[in-house]
Amino acid sequence: MLPTLCMALSAPTLRAFLEFQGEHSGVDPAIVRIMSPNQFVQLSLGSTRSAWHAIHSQMPGSREWTLALRLRYAQEAEARRAAYRAAKAEQEQANQTG
Repeated sequence: MLPTLCMALSAPTLRAFLEFQGEHSGVDPAIVRIMSPNQFVQLSLGSTRSAWHAIHSQMPGSREWTLALRLRYAQEAEARRAAYRAAKAEQEQANQTG
């Protein structure tokens, strides 16, 4: 089984995590940089094949932890649905004017 990393997506939790990492790794916690999910997992867990399979996120207001891959698929599905709705509305509008 692959190691997993659970993170709550809130500023106080992220700050506490970075401070903990800084205290235990010798890295200055004041240095906060933007990194990819893969870089985050590499820094936190070491080697992993796919960060999407290793990260679980807890969204604000939710008690459940969700695999990042599921969040990614949901976002892609919503983009496809929005594109489909826009194309359908455009087609209906063209049919009404034509």
